[in-house]
Amino acid sequence: MNLQKIFGTSRRTKRFTVLTIFVVICALALNFLLTAPMERAGLRIDNTYEKLYTPTDAFVESCAKALDAENAPEVTMTFCADPDVLTKSATYRVTYYMALAVQKRFDNFTVKTVNITKNPTAIAKFKTTSRTEITSANVILSSSYGEGDLSYRIASLNGFWVTDSEGSSYYAYDGEYRFVSLLYSVMAVQRPTAYFITGHGETVYDVNNPDASGAAGELYDLLRDGGMQVKTINLSDVSAVPEDCVLLILNNPRTDFTFDETKAASLSYESELEKLDRYLIDRQGALIVAKDHGVTLPNLEIYLNEWGFSFRDVQIKDAVGSLSDEGNTGTVLVAQYDTEDDSYGDSIYHEISSYSSAARTVLSDCGDIVCSFYGTADEAGEPGTTNTTRTFAPLFTTTENAKVYAKPDSESAYTDLVSEGERILVATSARIAKNSYSDTDKYSYVCCASTTDFLSNASLGNTSFANRDVLALLIHNVSRVDEYAEDSLGGLSLNSDATYGKILYTPSLNEETVFVYASGDVITESEVAENELDMASVRGAAMKELHPMTDGLKTGIAVAACTLPLVILAVCAFVLIRRKNR
Repeated sequence: MNLQKIFGTSRRTKRFTVLTIFVVICALALNFLLTAPMERAGLRIDNTYEKLYTPTDAFVESCAKALDAENAPEVTMTFCADPDVLTKSATYRVTYYMALAVQKRFDNFTVKTVNITKNPTAIAKFKTTSRTEITSANVILSSSYGEGDLSYRIASLNGFWVTDSEGSSYYAYDGEYRFVSLLYSVMAVQRPTAYFITGHGETVYDVNNPDASGAAGELYDLLRDGGMQVKTINLSDVSAVPEDCVLLILNNPRTDFTFDETKAASLSYESELEKLDRYLIDRQGALIVAKDHGVTLPNLEIYLNEWGFSFRDVQIKDAVGSLSDEGNTGTVLVAQYDTEDDSYGDSIYHEISSYSSAARTVLSDCGDIVCSFYGTADEAGEPGTTNTTRTFAPLFTTTENAKVYAKPDSESAYTDLVSEGERILVATSARIAKNSYSDTDKYSYVCCASTTDFLSNASLGNTSFANRDVLALLIHNVSRVDEYAEDSLGGLSLNSDATYGKILYTPSLNEETVFVYASGDVITESEVAENELDMASVRGAAMKELHPMTDGLKTGIAVAACTLPLVILAVCAFVLIRRKNR
């Protein structure tokens, strides 16, 4: 190349140098203008009939109810993968673009992407235990409500789609409904609080008298580590459980719940158990009970019987499934994990029990819990309701070698052998209220242990065992308060034009519905009728097409790819022609 043409001193050479620099700068600027806005979803053109990449007006209005509210906190949506991974996936991309659209509309909503493979510590604050598993397929929605605490939900990006019963085929996008439900959930309770129930001789932690609360110190620390405030509550002194309550703890009660006969005639009177029941039923409440098997509390036990728990004044011994103690009593039991894939227990502690050398959970001086539902059923419909059930699930059991001993009389030790075999030590009952219109379930939980060791300092403070981690996982699960978007925003069978949803099919130019299969084949609505095909089956099969790339997006990419070379070519041609004509 003749450098004289660039670095020469003539006026013509200087003009050429300036023009060359100008062209390079323009090319770089144009490249930035074409790529940066598209990365922010500003130049994407959505030509799909379903407007799959365009938030609906109803969706934006639903988000505004939370994000535009007075004193609304900062909300962050963290995707656990790089943007190129998210945009490459047909199932991930739609939710990612939707989140970017929300970020563009609301100043207090931020989208972040984190490569958790390269930077695993970036999401450490969202892990309940050190073994909590978060993958690149997860998204985390979080809000800060003060003092550095976080309210958050972890969801799978695949969960924003409605799938078949096996979860292998995606046939409708339900992301708007589920996104808004997650958003409402993380903003539902500004200061979540766990309350120790008092008034019955319980072992509690009183923040106003910490010196006398040492027996519950480990549980207090666990609750604080989980982002909760801790308070005490006497149900006889309040009209209702406070709004900030996400968990009630009944730890080692020594006296029974009472019913005031003198106030029973008043229509406004509610007993302690009625207030407790109203909280659990109406507020997605959660209750954890640790009860001494040797203490009989008739009123409390009758109430818990409705949730599936029947307590027996017995003591369990297991010569095989126990740790040695002074006297080799066989009462220091190694709790057995439920490792069935679809079990409630496995869903709680899978990240602990799945290891070949899983840490053990140990419980001492345990009684027996029997499911009180009819016969051998572990599920019962709630009387007076049609879509509400209560399910009973063992959390910890003994080995098959366990033996159950009762007392010959009230003054004796546990010496009478009454049964043998696997027994339940800790169980959880969930009340599930199903909304069949939106295909959402609302849960309330009661967890009972027939041993005070479940919440004791000795149990939670021993780092050699998994007691603390398991309880932390359980509390994290049962204390979630979920809110839901309006049914009209989406939900199963609601993804249609009438309810603002996004069913994946397209009309042809003559306005006849054309169903597009994943293979590229099409079938019209009239052909479905002529061949007497089942419309539901055709619709379901056709919806497997996920529109991996819209026509508009293809056009945008083509224009962006061609514009820069054409501009450079035009400038070069202009310079060349001008030089030849001089």
